Amino acid sequence: MGLVRSAVAFLGCFAFGAVLVGRPEAVAAQSRPPTLFSVPPAQADARPLAVNRHARRARTLRARVSALDGATASSSVLLNLFDDAAFTARRTSIERRGANNYTWHGRLAEDRDGQATFVVNGTVMMGTVFAHGRTFEIASTASGLHEIREIDPASFPTDDPPTPPADLPPAADSALPPVTPDATAQIDVLIVWTPAARVAVGSTTAMQNLATLAVANANTAYANSHIAAQLRLVYSGELSFTEATGNIAGDLTKLAGNGDGALDSVHTLRNQYGADVVSLIGTGYTEGSGACGIGYLMTTVSTSFASSAFNVVDQACAAGNLSLAHEIGHNEGLHHDPANASGQGAYAYAYGYQDPGGAFRTVMSYGMSTRIPYFSNPTIMYGGKPTGVANAQDNARALNNTAATVAAFHAAAGPACSYTVTPLSLPLAAAGGSSTITVTAQSGCAWTVSNPAAWITTGTASGTGTGSFSVSAGANGPSARSATLTVAGRSVAVSQAALPCSYTVVPSSTVIAAAGGAIDITVTTPSSACGWTTSIGGSWLAASVASSSGTGVVTVTAIANNGPQRSGTVTIASHTVTLVEQAPAGLPSPPTGLRFVPQ
Repeated sequence: MGLVRSAVAFLGCFAFGAVLVGRPEAVAAQSRPPTLFSVPPAQADARPLAVNRHARRARTLRARVSALDGATASSSVLLNLFDDAAFTARRTSIERRGANNYTWHGRLAEDRDGQATFVVNGTVMMGTVFAHGRTFEIASTASGLHEIREIDPASFPTDDPPTPPADLPPAADSALPPVTPDATAQIDVLIVWTPAARVAVGSTTAMQNLATLAVANANTAYANSHIAAQLRLVYSGELSFTEATGNIAGDLTKLAGNGDGALDSVHTLRNQYGADVVSLIGTGYTEGSGACGIGYLMTTVSTSFASSAFNVVDQACAAGNLSLAHEIGHNEGLHHDPANASGQGAYAYAYGYQDPGGAFRTVMSYGMSTRIPYFSNPTIMYGGKPTGVANAQDNARALNNTAATVAAFHAAAGPACSYTVTPLSLPLAAAGGSSTITVTAQSGCAWTVSNPAAWITTGTASGTGTGSFSVSAGANGPSARSATLTVAGRSVAVSQAALPCSYTVVPSSTVIAAAGGAIDITVTTPSSACGWTTSIGGSWLAASVASSSGTGVVTVTAIANNGPQRSGTVTIASHTVTLVEQAPAGLPSPPTGLRFVPQ
């Protein structure tokens, strides 16, 4: 549910169509702003990007995240993306969620319409830069560096035609009045993602950043277009679901369905967090379905549409291509540009806009040009050109009329639950053992534990409110190992040092009767990963096992002895066992120093 609140503070942080300028002395002091990126040693300036087909070019750089959050409110930073794409961004606002966890917004000095947004969580950063009709993405890599991409807008597939909701009940409630000019409708959004999407993006933290960035870019588009609405991300997290990459429409049906066993937990979360709109971020849809996203289209403005306020988005399109904003736009009653729309949205003018010269397209529009963070609005200019057509292509007007209704889709759940997880780094003893993780949360706030590692055992899979649970592991092998648990949406790094292999072999010696026979030699080692081999010293001996790992038994067989007493050896895991076979009766046997043990 979205509460209607004052919009003055938020809108005041944007100077639409102009570069923000601070005090003259502040500008002079920051004439040489710090650079956000540096080139790692032996790193080429640019390289082809094979893994992301939506990039025209890319390069990997080291980010100086402190440049974003180390100065005054009017601070600037140099975004040195490529040699021919460097921009000075002046911070306009910052939204803090915790220590080293924030969203940074800025305007570009070189482009009055240019904007930059960065989401930072610890050392992991994700961002988008819109400049001179081009879009750049910044994403973290597994090595701790960041990849800069200039995306190719023509490479993205379309967002699927909006789907009319099935079995939608008649509009029992009339539309709420439009939001007043001095207020903003708060639309609460819940975002879930699939394990495959997390793997594609890189980590749980990176996935959280993507969800936050996609929402931030939608809010930027609302503010740019003078739309009196803002999205509030009330929950984001992973769920167990495998995408049908060739059937994005089918996954939308599963997401919206309740009681079919597919994604029913989403509806529990929606009720818990009071979300007006629900989004699923998956991966593989751009190839399998040829679509960036799909969402149900509200054509009759009514709170009865709440049961259909669902959408699905591919992770590759969610933020930089503005597909999350696009699909939520369908839930809000907005349609594509007229040339690519079948039917109409909530109003006859609720269409997106393409610049006739191909310079840009707005959030809800199809086309090959760059999608800009603006909804169609004939009164707003971009690059000196209008972004809509009066009474024909005006998504902003439509959304200003529907926003209060969308914000009333679901009753507010009160303040969103907050979680503290300690510790976030958990080393376990190499020999095995357990430790404890504590979750601190408000009463009634549910949380889950996601454990991808077979070698880790957790004491619980879920909980409510403040609670603790154990994390344990058995003895490790000769190689260190690590895994990441997701606890209440937070990443917990679990590590276990290597356990050097040691071996105990018993007995160390024995006597075998002249008739021959078999004896068992036991090998004990702390880990199943510790390997060992067996070698025989004596042609009259044979071993049942040539090599193995972990604790085990080797059966050694001796053939009958027809001559004098003899001795041989069996070497297991570098431990030598001496075997003495006695002479047959009638032949003298010299003292062995060994006690005869009948076999």
